[in-house]
Amino acid sequence: MKLFYWIHYLFIFFPIELIKSNLEVAYAVLTPKRSLKPGIVAVPIELKTDWGIAMLANSITLTPGTITLDVSLDRKKIFVHCMSLEDPQSFVEAIKDNFEAKIKRLGG
Repeated sequence: MKLFYWIHYLFIFFPIELIKSNLEVAYAVLTPKRSLKPGIVAVPIELKTDWGIAMLANSITLTPGTITLDVSLDRKKIFVHCMSLEDPQSFVEAIKDNFEAKIKRLGG
């Protein structure tokens, strides 16, 4: 069953997120009058393994417009810089739903 989740994450879900975020970054670059609101968000995480946390951090960083800055010492939060942060709560929910939940299924 994990093979299905790997296929889903690597070949279906991840490219969709990459394309979507690339379009958002391109729009931000091409519309210079648009004011960006960069910010740093502490995203609470439930992943327990080093592999799972690293997978989440790398997935966030590979998504244009975001970069993982650090993981808290207690490994319960991951700090993320976002190029345009309109709604921090929605951003956290998107990370948890779009990345963390799928990485959990992979064994993270």
